[in-house]
Amino acid sequence: MRNGLDIKVVPTSKETAELAAAEGINLVELSPIEKINLTTDGADEVDSKFNLIKGGGGALLREKRGEVFITDNNNYIIDCKFGEIKHSEILTKKLNQIPGVVENGLFVDIAELIIVGFEDGEIIKYKK
Repeated sequence: MRNGLDIKVVPTSKETAELAAAEGINLVELSPIEKINLTTDGADEVDSKFNLIKGGGGALLREKRGEVFITDNNNYIIDCKFGEIKHSEILTKKLNQIPGVVENGLFVDIAELIIVGFEDGEIIKYKK
């Protein structure tokens, strides 16, 4: 964008919005957008089927302070450990059927490209 790229960005969180605004990135709300051409985000884990887990351990520090972890939309976060998840599609459906559960951190059959970056600058791309 510093070199003239003209794009509109829908931030994924309040923190992302603040960082983007500080860099002069053109932010817009999701509601008037007809089509999103590209989404990017981080994940904590990914499997060979391109299923993702986001948010694992997100509340760890706050939980040790005895505070409740609340999302940007004022929802509570509950971290759960399931060990190896062999059937993420089934687990996603079961979690979302629990009364009071708004969403979960499993992103099943959504990702098309995974880019893994390493501390030494190496980047590996995996395409579905």
